[in-house]
Amino acid sequence: VKEEVKMGVKEEVKMDVKEDMKGGTKEGVEEGTKLKEAAEETALQSPAATNTQPEAAVKAEAADDVCARDWETFVCTRLGTTPPTSPSPLLQEFYCVDAWTLLCCCVLMSRVSSTKTKHDCISAFFATYPTPTEFLNAVVREGDTKSLRLAIHSLGLFDDRLKSLTAVTSAFLYGDDNFCVGLKPPHKVHGVGKFGVDSFYIFCRDQGGSMKPEDKALSTFCRWRRQLSDSGEVHK
Repeated sequence: VKEEVKMGVKEEVKMDVKEDMKGGTKEGVEEGTKLKEAAEETALQSPAATNTQPEAAVKAEAADDVCARDWETFVCTRLGTTPPTSPSPLLQEFYCVDAWTLLCCCVLMSRVSSTKTKHDCISAFFATYPTPTEFLNAVVREGDTKSLRLAIHSLGLFDDRLKSLTAVTSAFLYGDDNFCVGLKPPHKVHGVGKFGVDSFYIFCRDQGGSMKPEDKALSTFCRWRRQLSDSGEVHK
């Protein structure tokens, strides 16, 4: 069932990503500018990175940047190259169809011990915000965090998770064409640490067979992935 879901939504995700960016239209540029302003207000960007240019110049640069994008690279690097399903699937395996979904999942499950709480809250989050643009519009642009709080309050650390979810959404929608994450600039995303970065490369890039992460669950998955590759078995 999981594999069918992956295949069934992949084309929809491509359309969602293109629609979310709105292909360089005026609305897309305005969304990018507003998200940048919101990020600055929540201290997601360092003071040195704050744009001090006049608003007209910022919008003009944003328009040029959007129109010049390599859309094939933009879309393909945000979609997940997912690994086969493991015998005992980890939570990330259900949310790795694209980078935004996987990284939001990692932000939400971090520092939570209860499996049921993680499942319930992550499911509620994506039911409320199925796409990054819906999160952007409701939470960042409109400042409405009531529904978000209702969905994930059981996880705790609400303010930290809000900042991290906003940073992930910003990077996904308005980051470099060739999307990737890391632990150091320029690929560092606020709130995404080693667990999130490792999860990204394991579940969105299918590089687990060559990785040895510190996290116990991820390490077990990577060991299984190596064994599967070594055996040459086709596994779904």
